[in-house]
Amino acid sequence: MLRRRGMSILIIDSYTNVLTGIADRVMILQNGRNLWTFEGPEFDKPAVDMLFNQAIKKNKLNEYDTESSNEVICFDKVSTKNVCNLSFKIHGGQILSLFDGDGKGVEDVKAILEGANHTYKGKITLGTQTFKSKNPWQSVKKKIGFISENPQELMIFDNLSAIDNLTYAALNKVGNVLFRKQYYKSIIEDYKSYFSHGALLKHTEELSTYDRHRLAYLKWHLYNPKLLVCIRPFSSVDMALKETTLELMEALLKKGIAILILSSNYEEVNTVGKLIDISSKEYPLSSKNDLCLIKIEMLKWLQIKQRTCFLKYSETDFYKYDTCHRAV
Repeated sequence: MLRRRGMSILIIDSYTNVLTGIADRVMILQNGRNLWTFEGPEFDKPAVDMLFNQAIKKNKLNEYDTESSNEVICFDKVSTKNVCNLSFKIHGGQILSLFDGDGKGVEDVKAILEGANHTYKGKITLGTQTFKSKNPWQSVKKKIGFISENPQELMIFDNLSAIDNLTYAALNKVGNVLFRKQYYKSIIEDYKSYFSHGALLKHTEELSTYDRHRLAYLKWHLYNPKLLVCIRPFSSVDMALKETTLELMEALLKKGIAILILSSNYEEVNTVGKLIDISSKEYPLSSKNDLCLIKIEMLKWLQIKQRTCFLKYSETDFYKYDTCHRAV
């Protein structure tokens, strides 16, 4: 409607899916300068993603060598309908991201860890034992925690107080606690620094979005699982809440908890921790990474050679460039 009235609209966003979906032109900025401009209405999404990821600041989290830094989980040639021979290991205090463009592969991994997929091939080891689970509750008992997308809305019990939410999972693990009032007092003392003043004494409806977000993560910090699976942790947050999420992940890693991030958004997972791309079976992982680097180098070369931002190119052009580049 606004377009039909002749009104121009400027959209500032950190996710290229939003920009390429509705914009007529996409500009990627780095250090206040125009790195590249793409003209629509049709965009080369892989090229936009690569230039964007080149421009953005990386937020690599520290990994911690703790007493619990033994192997937490191991996938050994795990295959499903959408995943082929997935193998990786995570140790305590480490973080790993799995990316899948259409989301089907990471959904399969999530289903396996939640106990909803029993038809996969390969072997999964949790600690020193073969992993088997029939449902999410059994997975939690085996010390695998889950953070859903938009946790401040989906993972908070609004009929409970903040302190009840924080201790809910931990109390289910240890059973009834004698002298609960003293237990609550001790927990409040330990965790009050993470929240705004007096937040843990309030009802959840009185909490800010940031305190509700902290509550969703810190209840797992208290529960102390071996592995925390985070589903698209940055997709429904603004930049301030993203910084809060990174701080909370840092606290979890420091405690020796391993973190596995599952996402279908490349920008989201490329900024944090190590990355495994399980999205395509067309090329092996090493070949896909080489092709990605070739495309970035070609875009730089075209910028210098042509001095223009409005170029049409195809996958064939990249291979031509690769051949010339390697020949030189």
